[in-house]
Amino acid sequence: MNLKDQLLKAGLVDSKQARRATHQQRVKAKQQDRSLSENEEDAAAEEVRRQKEQQKIQDQALMARRNEERLAQENRLAEKAHRESEIAEVYRNGILANWEGPRRYNYLLGTRIESLMLSDLAAQKLEAGDAAIVAPRSGQGSPVVISASAAKKLREVAPEQVIVFFDS
Repeated sequence: MNLKDQLLKAGLVDSKQARRATHQQRVKAKQQDRSLSENEEDAAAEEVRRQKEQQKIQDQALMARRNEERLAQENRLAEKAHRESEIAEVYRNGILANWEGPRRYNYLLGTRIESLMLSDLAAQKLEAGDAAIVAPRSGQGSPVVISASAAKKLREVAPEQVIVFFDS
């Protein structure tokens, strides 16, 4: 037996008041259920908002990292293009005229002894440190002879290209 039935039996409340009390209890229970579900919905909405904000922050960080990588790549390409431009200028402006001739000039390339046919003037300049033997620009073909000033510039930009240079 519940409290309502006990109160009715004791005559403390009439049936109308008992129904009203029961109705109020149901309404109160529904309101509590609604407020709980609203709180759950609010909590779920807050969680979704927080996740979206966190995703936005992660996306921004990823975008910033990609931009940094892209800029670094662009800088590397620009530096490479600048280096290639400097090398081309050295070869264009530094090659000695009429350097080929009848004199055999032997030099060491790695572990091999190579030879290059030079003019007497080119050989004298080479031995005096006024010229240098450098690898061919394209990497194929035979080495060429360039002036000492061009060799110094090439040694700064691409030291691997300079084969023989008696810098004094």
